[in-house]
Amino acid sequence: MADAGGQYKIEQIYPGEYQVIVVEPSEGAGGERVAAESSLVPADGNPLQVRIEAEPAVYDIKLARRKK
Repeated sequence: MADAGGQYKIEQIYPGEYQVIVVEPSEGAGGERVAAESSLVPADGNPLQVRIEAEPAVYDIKLARRKK
């Protein structure tokens, strides 16, 4: 879950190739937050592939609403 500034941190992840998928949480029937179908996509329209190495990395992901 991202913080109020839209930032998040992933720790203890194995090096390798990953595809990043962003989902917008919604409220479930019991009031809990659940992942909804993603209406957010990378702004350039391309799937977001990242390569994680041993050293920490920062990615600035620009998002846009999916066009219906």
